[in-house]
Amino acid sequence: MAMKMRSPSYPAVDLKAAVDLAVKIYPGAKHPLGASVIAEEWGYASISSASPYLAALKKYGLLEELPPGNGGSRLLKLTPLAIDIVVDPSGQTTQRANALKKAALNPAIHAEMWEKWGGDSVPESEIRRYLEVERNFNPKYVGKVAEVYKNTIAFSKVSTNDIEANHEDAALLHRDTEVRTNRKRKKMPGTKEDIYTLSDGDVVIQWPEEILPSDLEDLDDWLDIMKRKIKRSVVAETPDKSSAITPEDDE
Repeated sequence: MAMKMRSPSYPAVDLKAAVDLAVKIYPGAKHPLGASVIAEEWGYASISSASPYLAALKKYGLLEELPPGNGGSRLLKLTPLAIDIVVDPSGQTTQRANALKKAALNPAIHAEMWEKWGGDSVPESEIRRYLEVERNFNPKYVGKVAEVYKNTIAFSKVSTNDIEANHEDAALLHRDTEVRTNRKRKKMPGTKEDIYTLSDGDVVIQWPEEILPSDLEDLDDWLDIMKRKIKRSVVAETPDKSSAITPEDDE
């Protein structure tokens, strides 16, 4: 029996549609709301009908899921990122513009496609080929994924300069943090951590002690992206970095 092809995770709607949905539940969703309540506010009769849109807002970083409430009901609320966007519907503030750019690349597949092409104009046929051949998307979904991505990038007005500036800011913040802590890392409460030591330094992974199944899907996609990034850092070994066993190692 042939296995059913399962496409990687992707948002069901573009960022503009996701923002419109966030606006519909603001300001009530600044506080936790039941998933059924949000579905009703959006005009859906059931949570299952609204689920693709709940998931899309989570992928953009506009909704966060909280521990179940009384009776085990799903609870969600708008994130600070979403509030930065929806409080300024006229779109005049720098804060809203920056939040849109961040949200646009929050979905793992969007971050991956942006990393590959950046702000370059790419034929849709190439995007479809990449998604279907290299990323193993079900062919019937590649058109939708390509459309959502292109619409989201256009709506957010994200540019290569924005990403480069963010990388520079992140590098400065990382350096300052290293100085303040004297290169001693602190594990955050409520997290787990594992460290793998390489010859040139440590690889550190930290994750929450509890992860929702829906978030695990996105994490899987992000880890795939990170593996591809790490592979680009691989260099040829020199005699100083060889894996040969020395007499001391053999003792």
